[in-house]
Amino acid sequence: MSLHERSLAANANPQAAERRAERRSRCFIQGRIQFPDRARTLDVTIRNLGDHGALLEAEGLDRLPSQFALTLTARAVTRHAQLRWSNFGHAGVALRAAETAP
Repeated sequence: MSLHERSLAANANPQAAERRAERRSRCFIQGRIQFPDRARTLDVTIRNLGDHGALLEAEGLDRLPSQFALTLTARAVTRHAQLRWSNFGHAGVALRAAETAP
């Protein structure tokens, strides 16, 4: 099945395309990625969020490292993130334990 066909199928039946173990809540939260070298950051918009994953939106997500820190700016919470996929300004990440940002 092509990417276009999968997209059409997902729009026709959203539950069929859902492969996550948990549901995520739609949101519009500002976040900040801190690269492992701690010298660079990237502002992102978090479009959906769950205990174990998130969908990020921003330009430049195709250049993300495999692991980084993601801070939910308004909540002052930092999560360790692992990149699962990225394309066209979107990225899916797996999240680990939360920490309170300094």
